Amino acid sequence: MNFIFPNSLKSLLADRSILKVGVAVLDDSKKLNQDYGLKVSGCVDLRHILGRVRGVFHCPSKGLQGLAKGILDVDINKSFKIRCGNWEAEDYTEEQIIYAATDAAVAVDIFMKLVNTKRKSPNLASDMVTYGKSEEHMTSAAPSNCKPVTTMSSEEDTRDQIQAVEQDDSLMVELVEERCKYINCTDILHIIQFKKGNQPNVHKQPKQKKESTNAYSTRRRPLWDNCRLEAPDGSVLCTCDNKKAQWYLEKELGEIVCNDPLTVRLHFEPANRPQSENNYYLQEKENVCVVCGYEKDYVRKFVIPFEYRKFFPVLLKDHSSHDILLLCTPCHKRSCDFDITLRQQLAQECNAPLESGPGAKMVLDHDLQKVRSAARALKVNRHSIPEARVNELEKVLTDFYGGDELTEELLEHAAAVDARQTVTDFVPHGRRVVEHMSQNGGLLAFQARWRQHFLDTMRPQFLPPFWSVGYVPDGWTQRQSS
Repeated sequence: MNFIFPNSLKSLLADRSILKVGVAVLDDSKKLNQDYGLKVSGCVDLRHILGRVRGVFHCPSKGLQGLAKGILDVDINKSFKIRCGNWEAEDYTEEQIIYAATDAAVAVDIFMKLVNTKRKSPNLASDMVTYGKSEEHMTSAAPSNCKPVTTMSSEEDTRDQIQAVEQDDSLMVELVEERCKYINCTDILHIIQFKKGNQPNVHKQPKQKKESTNAYSTRRRPLWDNCRLEAPDGSVLCTCDNKKAQWYLEKELGEIVCNDPLTVRLHFEPANRPQSENNYYLQEKENVCVVCGYEKDYVRKFVIPFEYRKFFPVLLKDHSSHDILLLCTPCHKRSCDFDITLRQQLAQECNAPLESGPGAKMVLDHDLQKVRSAARALKVNRHSIPEARVNELEKVLTDFYGGDELTEELLEHAAAVDARQTVTDFVPHGRRVVEHMSQNGGLLAFQARWRQHFLDTMRPQFLPPFWSVGYVPDGWTQRQSS
């Protein structure tokens, strides 16, 4: 069925300045976008606003029905028959229309009640209620001039409520700043601002929009501590993390000469010194996404994927962090998508099938799979399978095992058979590629190819100083020259 939506409705849904309040309202916006291509912006989850007035309302549940009862003392109809009715019908029943309209109006009344409660009691506990950091609970909030769409209250009451909230814009700014602390999302520039044309004075604006994702476990602490190691004469050898600096102190191999930044001067002459001041490992590195500069929610990015790097010679990979960078989660996801293309190219060039294909260590024996499926079907559902089909399944088993009789013991054995078979001459994709490249162009060229691929696809704007496509570890250079 093709739906034609009025432009006025499309404009209203896409307008970030018009709030769409509700419970798990972002899920609804996603469904509208996926099913009908409608863009919905300015979504605010009521459960997060409830966290700003903790202890005032006692809701039987966190659903809209529970919030309506606990906050408005209103019982709304959540009949299963209506809720799970035919919402794709061309014409809705009167009950469906009332159901949908009530949900929309009640959500706005709940929102107004929560905002006014917080406004009147600004000292209420402001700890956010943590429902998890999933996308379904984050707000895709609107910028300035936000306003609710509709309300059950009279027009005069609504105007009075808005005027009351206009007197306390600081509450709205506080909501913005507080919410940004608890979610992995930076597209929250504002949660609500009723005063038309007035931009809230948020202390720190995020640099760009960020989408939230649960596919990554972001770092809890910075990757780069930028501690320093010095030679006995005070020459800087490298920057390092706090753990490494503490190791030298615990082993009494050095002493602290400065606390900010933590600087440890060694008691012994190091085996190697930097050949130039323009050395990657002498520079302080920022804990930001190297692509977009975002300062939070970052993860490590192996420019040369670990599946290849682990097969490199020790001198080419040991004590080398040149190809470990920081990316925010959206940039990391995008980078991994680009990496898939290069991996597939390498699979063809090096005759190194990816593990999900014919080169996998474990392969499925289709004959054993048919036997196992037939046995399990007979064991569990024999009584509901047509007799002709039962005879076919029994024949599969008797042909495989031989004989005419299918015993219960044989059925049990067949149902438990493992259809996976180990490939004895299996060689991982990564090892095949590294072996091929070491004999065809060399591993230095292979490294440079991945680095250039990263630059071309991601166009990073915040790379550490002296990061380069042609970087070679000192240990490898010395081995080649000797």
